[in-house]
This record gives sequence, C-alpha cells and structure tokens, in this order.
Amino acid sequence: MRKFIYKAVFLCVIVACFGMLTIGCSREQEQTRDGWSDTHTANCIRASYDLFDGYEYGYINVETGQTFIIRYDVKVESGNLRVKIESPWGENVWQQYIKHNSKKEFAVQVTSNGRHKVMIIGDDTKGSFDVSWEKIDPKK
Repeated sequence: MRKFIYKAVFLCVIVACFGMLTIGCSREQEQTRDGWSDTHTANCIRASYDLFDGYEYGYINVETGQTFIIRYDVKVESGNLRVKIESPWGENVWQQYIKHNSKKEFAVQVTSNGRHKVMIIGDDTKGSFDVSWEKIDPKK
C-alpha cells in the first residue's frame, strides 16, 4: 500500500511539473486578444480583433542581398500597429508604424542569410490586418 502511495505522489508531481513547463513555454510575452479571429499560412497572417496587445509572427528564409516584398492592408480603429522584419539574430531590418487605415507594399533587401521574422505588433489596437510576404526571383 505504501508503495502505491509513493507511486501516486510521484506521478502527480511529474504531471504537475510537466504542466508548469508547458504553460511557461507557451507564450514569449503576455498578450491580450479579445474578439480575435485569424488565419496563418506560410507567407501570410490575417486577423481581425476588438483588442490586440501583443504580437503575431511568421518567417521567411532569404539569402544575403535577396529582396522580398511585404504587403499590408491594415484597418486601425484605435491604438497602434507596427509591422517589423527582424534578422535571424533579432536585429531590426525594417519596420513601419501604422496609426490609420493603410494599404501599402514595400521591397525589403536583406543583408544576411537565414530565417527572418515578420512581426505584427499591436499596441492596444482595434481593427484588422492582412500582412503577406514573398521573395522576388532574381532571375526574372
């Protein structure tokens, strides 16, 4: 009987530790999302929301000197939104602050190889965004 109790306690401790580790690793930062609806694909993130305070991201693999296009269509009812590109080392490559409805396209040339992070950062904002990216084929 005593062996059974030790095994049960050990199992409970393992499950509790696993749960704490999983919860602790699930988010890089605290985020708030109310009325959130989103779609993620390999080269696009779309979302509409009543409140967004945090960030969403996707990745693009590029080579040094390669150019890619980033497009966004943003509706801002309140707050601020920022679209940002980070190098594989977390350095800022490009960013755009958006305080009003905006639809734009930019060509971004990178100076390093690797997986770059495309981030959409909300600061107590209400509205929607549609952000997409694609590499430009240098052979065209």
